[in-house]
Amino acid sequence: MNGAIKRIRGFLEGTKKKFRRSYTSKLLNSLLNRMLSYHGLLVVMYYDNKIRHLILNPITGVQVSFHIPYTTIVALFFHPVANDYYAIGARFRETMKQEYILFQVSSLLLNEVDFERGWKKLNYRLPTVSPSPIMKTDAIYWMVDEKHPANDGDTCCGVYVIVFDIKKEKFHVVSHPGERCDSQILKEKRARMQILEKEGVVSFCAITCHVEDTAKMQFWNLEDQYN
Repeated sequence: MNGAIKRIRGFLEGTKKKFRRSYTSKLLNSLLNRMLSYHGLLVVMYYDNKIRHLILNPITGVQVSFHIPYTTIVALFFHPVANDYYAIGARFRETMKQEYILFQVSSLLLNEVDFERGWKKLNYRLPTVSPSPIMKTDAIYWMVDEKHPANDGDTCCGVYVIVFDIKKEKFHVVSHPGERCDSQILKEKRARMQILEKEGVVSFCAITCHVEDTAKMQFWNLEDQYN
């Protein structure tokens, strides 16, 4: 138990320090598939006969490797109420419906997380490959771009934003701001959309290319619009 507590402290210590160094992990001599970062902590998904995850504090060198069957860690964040690091895992069931589980990193180190229970259903799909989410102190943001066939054979708008409220521990989905993707204006232009953090604010960016080889960029403040 004391060893586990030291490992927990090792995760929390030094995460706010600025550093520039290299780090070598023998556990990562395998195929890397995904990487996330938050407050100095790294989450790496890799293959070692089976899918595994590694949570690492590069400053203290503390790391933990674990396996959750058919599950991908899609977010790591600090919970202000619990005063602990949390992770969100997502998986698909036989019906291709996605489920998620929320657990404390400290409980993971103490082997107190029951991955057989605690799963909740999602009516939409969190990205499990890319892009990585944008994480703020109160919410986590993902942009999803799914093309769905419409009745006329074209594609209708499949771009939306998933928001996870950290304090409420709940997901909600919102449509992207601006013109709809199936509007005639956007059909005549080459459009690209994404979310980004600009000057500490989560923004939605739409880029449309015009015939005269000019591009128009529009920004919307998602935090003002959806919080």
